[in-house]
Amino acid sequence: MPPGLSLVHRSGVGLLAGALLALCACASPEHTANADVAMGAGGRITVVGPDPDFDAARLPAGWYALEVGGDAGTEFSLAEKQGVLALRLENEGGGALLGRHVRAPLLAMPYLRWGWHLESVGEQPQGQLLPDRPADLSVPLFLFVGFRGGAPGGQPAADWGNRAAGGNKPRFDRALVLAWGGNALTPVGLDAASAPPRLVLHEGLRDAGRWAMEVVDLSQLYARLWPLDRMGDAEVVFIATGAGPTSHRSVGYVAEVVLSK
Repeated sequence: MPPGLSLVHRSGVGLLAGALLALCACASPEHTANADVAMGAGGRITVVGPDPDFDAARLPAGWYALEVGGDAGTEFSLAEKQGVLALRLENEGGGALLGRHVRAPLLAMPYLRWGWHLESVGEQPQGQLLPDRPADLSVPLFLFVGFRGGAPGGQPAADWGNRAAGGNKPRFDRALVLAWGGNALTPVGLDAASAPPRLVLHEGLRDAGRWAMEVVDLSQLYARLWPLDRMGDAEVVFIATGAGPTSHRSVGYVAEVVLSK
């Protein structure tokens, strides 16, 4: 099975949207089944294991990396955290992304499951505030999900979803961010007004220092956000996980990202 995945953006309360616009701008106009696309055989796709042979410097076909901005980004590596083999995301304040092209009908495989762990400030040797960064700039961990096929008329609902900048990255017309907010300025809950919409599942360091297991029904979120779409035609086409940007250096872990029926 191909190695694990992760995603990092140059984002924050405001900058997260800008980074995701850049990500969407790099989407490719192609959407055909091929050997590089992870299909939902048996009703399950393991997006991130991670695979023990994962190497972010040598991504297999079907995986895509993107750096946003000129700041120091995020380093991806394998590490064991509290007995769990995980993808370690060490963020130096900037942003980047690493994601996987998948293809699964939304209604047939709506459940996204994963585990993640954010280190507390006390565990971080370099947890000081980074210079020239606002204190509210903090999205230390997140997952990104791209959808395609459900938008009315087959057209993206926003310009950021319709800009193709070459390459072979999967194209999507809807997108959603599942975030671990860095502080009280990124409160828990669904922000449908952000671009793309964002569901914050944890706030700041309140839940840091331990593994948190998540299960999200993407079909319910999709129906709530885009009630006029053709949900029967919508597919999940891109899944990534990442970190940043943040006002502080941060370290997080992600494991067992699985899309299933």
